[in-house]
Amino acid sequence: MVSVFVQGKSLRVAVRALPDRLEALLGRNGFAEMFPGYMKDTECNIFSSDNRSVISVMVQMRQNLEGELFDIWEITDEVFVSLEDHYLDYLIGGQISKQRGKMYVSARELLEQFYY
Repeated sequence: MVSVFVQGKSLRVAVRALPDRLEALLGRNGFAEMFPGYMKDTECNIFSSDNRSVISVMVQMRQNLEGELFDIWEITDEVFVSLEDHYLDYLIGGQISKQRGKMYVSARELLEQFYY
């Protein structure tokens, strides 16, 4: 689960911005070579879930974001870049980590497994 941030509330804007934001995120963190494969094999979907594990991760992320943005007066692209890089190391539990025999795993660890 890789997180990118797009300012605003429009899903259309978010879907259009996703490839550029994801390419930049992967490039900044040493995974640029993975992006063409992502674009070739991945359809952009926005989905909802009633899975308690997924909802709890999203609620925790929202609470963490609120705390990190509390003292910021102006949200700029640099703030989003910083948050995207930070959340690449955000720990994920549940089925995603259990499949790898761990309690928690980060998106960076998963990318490294696929990349190396």
